[in-house]
Amino acid sequence: MIKIKALIISFLIIGNGLFAQQKQLSNYIQSNEIKNFITYKSDNSITAEQLVTLYKRDLDLLTNDKLEILRKENDKLGFTHSRYQQFYKGVEVYGAQYLVHEKDQQIISSNGNIVKGINGDNSPSINSNNAVQKVLSYVNAEKYKWENQGDEQLLKRVKNNPFATYYPQAELVYFDKYFTQVGSNYKLAYKVEVYSEKPLAKQDVFIDAQTGEIIHSYNKLHTTEVTGSANTKYAGTQSIQTDSTAPGTYRLREYVRGGGIETYNMLQGTNYGVATDFTDVDNIWNNVNAQQDEAATDAHWAAEMTYDYFLAEHGRDSYDNAGTILLSYVHYDANYSNAFWDGVRMTYGDGDGVTYTALTSLDVGGHEITHGVTEYSANLVYQNEPGALNESFSDIFGTAIEFYAD
Repeated sequence: MIKIKALIISFLIIGNGLFAQQKQLSNYIQSNEIKNFITYKSDNSITAEQLVTLYKRDLDLLTNDKLEILRKENDKLGFTHSRYQQFYKGVEVYGAQYLVHEKDQQIISSNGNIVKGINGDNSPSINSNNAVQKVLSYVNAEKYKWENQGDEQLLKRVKNNPFATYYPQAELVYFDKYFTQVGSNYKLAYKVEVYSEKPLAKQDVFIDAQTGEIIHSYNKLHTTEVTGSANTKYAGTQSIQTDSTAPGTYRLREYVRGGGIETYNMLQGTNYGVATDFTDVDNIWNNVNAQQDEAATDAHWAAEMTYDYFLAEHGRDSYDNAGTILLSYVHYDANYSNAFWDGVRMTYGDGDGVTYTALTSLDVGGHEITHGVTEYSANLVYQNEPGALNESFSDIFGTAIEFYAD
């Protein structure tokens, strides 16, 4: 009996200690005058994990709310950056992520969007299959990516996943298209990603899980308007890395940087699965012709310089900091006057021959790959102010990459 009483007293002491600890977060805060951004005093002893668990109520998170770790990254300055995703009763709160920045095992600052006061029961009135069909009726494309078997097989190779597919899946989320962070504005919804080939579009579509009404959609194609020896179209003669499959046969592939850099010829088509290699017989790439094949070496060199810049200046291994292969596709479609990042690769059009020629210059390549960096580091929604910031970061880093290459 004495042991049981002692055990109960111990639990009460621990519980009261945790409760007291939760109430003392304000003692460690240096400043929280800037919205969604907190700095902490240098004498705190709080780790990132303690902040999101022991002090969750101080962050306005209630019993049904939880911050789950997405990933941790260490930078060259010795900081550890932990990114958390908010969930309500196990369902993702879309756009609600929180970052905690640590050094020497204590938090320095934290920032992000936390949604307060969600009240839902996670019970949709329509199932996921119905949601997908309603979204496809809404998009109403002539042709979709998953109908292209070549692209389906290529995606499985790029993702290294035999089950990878472009066919849309419906995922339950809590969503507010204005991202107000006010819980009463968030609806239970299905998020459905649809990648169409005709017309070319990749979008997230949100459908109310109770009524089946399309709530919102936004574009996910991030566009721009405008060692061998390569005579490039825009950058003069540059050294590039290639590989050789046989004597007298070189192609625009290299595997020294991260998971590799590969550049392919779309032959003015839209089917990535049938894209071919650019080849050369002596590894001196002087392939100027009416088809603008010299632009391929611009795209290849741009990918190399962009990879080198982010690794040398920011310690980042490829756009996702995981060494993922950089894929470039040149000669996309006929008279296509644009370039874009689609979450997997860079794609470059040849221009209309009047206002634009091939859009493969170094600043464009750096711009597009930076969209990948932004996607995997900040995950900015491509609309309104976050979309403008997304484009601005790509413009800034595109210019920085030009200076670096020079």
